[in-house]
Amino acid sequence: MATMPFDPADFEAEAILKLISSGQMPSFALDALEAGFNGPHIVRMAILDPADGWAIDQVLPRMLDELGCHHFAPKEAALHLAEKRAKRILATGEDPLPSLSYFYRLVFEAGYTEELYPLGSLEDLFDFRSSTPEKQRALAYEHIRGFLADRQTQQQRGATPPHSNNP
Repeated sequence: MATMPFDPADFEAEAILKLISSGQMPSFALDALEAGFNGPHIVRMAILDPADGWAIDQVLPRMLDELGCHHFAPKEAALHLAEKRAKRILATGEDPLPSLSYFYRLVFEAGYTEELYPLGSLEDLFDFRSSTPEKQRALAYEHIRGFLADRQTQQQRGATPPHSNNP
């Protein structure tokens, strides 16, 4: 399986929502170095032992600054990750059903934000006794398209700017 290139905005969002454990942070710092990002705190994070939780927690905010991160609020972080996953699902035609638990986790970690709730609670709409997987997929695609349309409208109004950091 090919790995995705390091994206500071994705890393920041995943870290804020605690989708990345402290023990995984040094590995992500190595990915950042390989992608061309550099700085003393990125290097420090990369050489830390994954078991050094306290030290990792101390270095993380400075590493995020070196990466040029925007300091997402949990809601913004969840919306960023949900939008990215939703776009990928539509662009690749991948089955959306395995992502439903991911969307739910984003809703949960963001404090049940209203904008994400239609994606995060999608399984609640399924009647598992009579609904076929095909109908469930169609409903999931419909909600994903609706979510992305709503996000585009919000961004056009200037409510939630997209984030992007590159070396």
